[in-house]
Amino acid sequence: MTATFPEIELPRGNLLLIGTGSIMVSVLPAWVMVLRDRYGWNITGCVTRTAAELVRPAALAAACGRPVIGPGWDAGTGEVVHRWAAEWADLVLAAPATNNFLAKCAHGFSDDVASATVAFTEAPVVLAPALGRRLLSAPATERNLALLAGDGRALVPTTTGRAAFNGAAEPGMMPDLPAVLDVVAKAVRSNAA
Repeated sequence: MTATFPEIELPRGNLLLIGTGSIMVSVLPAWVMVLRDRYGWNITGCVTRTAAELVRPAALAAACGRPVIGPGWDAGTGEVVHRWAAEWADLVLAAPATNNFLAKCAHGFSDDVASATVAFTEAPVVLAPALGRRLLSAPATERNLALLAGDGRALVPTTTGRAAFNGAAEPGMMPDLPAVLDVVAKAVRSNAA
């Protein structure tokens, strides 16, 4: 079956793609290739510390065709990279978004490039949680998701998928790219209105 992709127009074609520390971050280089081919977007990758342990930033940079930013600030450049990224992006997509990253964003913590960029940007922010069954139903997670929605962050509904640690099917998993892009399209249209 061929995937269908919604029409999505970004004003300058700039997507900041944040990867956090879920095993699903391993799909990002392939997603970037599809997004660049399908939409022609300029994509900058951004990784958290744990994401950089699961997917090589060099692989993501090669797919993006530009350097990856994060997890921390490179003091030697003199750049305020999170401010640059926040202004550069027409859209910020965090996929996968771990429970830790969601909590940081919900409460305004900005102790790394990824969370600081989300805090500073005026672009639409789409978060694709990757949580697993127990975290998905945890009261703290439910509160954080409600805070994020109340702040205007678009949340991609999770799906049932295979858990990496035991292979069992469970809810709370990050969906595939077409499902994520459906939410992205709605967020971009809503922001343009």
